[in-house]
Amino acid sequence: MSENTTTYKKHSVEYVDIPLASGVLSIGVGDNISYNAAGFGKVTTDTAGEKFAGVSTQAVELSAAGNPANGTYFLRVIVPRSVNVVKRNIAATRAAALPGTKVYAKSAKEFALAGNVDGGEIFEFISTTECWVKI
Repeated sequence: MSENTTTYKKHSVEYVDIPLASGVLSIGVGDNISYNAAGFGKVTTDTAGEKFAGVSTQAVELSAAGNPANGTYFLRVIVPRSVNVVKRNIAATRAAALPGTKVYAKSAKEFALAGNVDGGEIFEFISTTECWVKI
């Protein structure tokens, strides 16, 4: 986490404001957010070197001209903690999606059973396309 973060707690959910990467950003509410290799927030893309930051609570639309430097803007995210559980798209059978199974953030809304960005673990199986995930 960057030294420029601020932590908030509300109803046992912990939030943090993270500094965003420069350039074009299109972030939706509920998107998976990761820190890039330089430590700035962006939508998760399953890239080696990214670290899962949490789930966005805000929508952000920034152009390259409007966001020229890292850390100019901040985004509030629900941080990874064992008490924070979110519903996520994940392709898995009930046999593969056992509680405690490690999952990885793959994109803005999707988790998978393999990948580069550690996103947490399965809390509960919903269907072959969705699970509750402890982030």
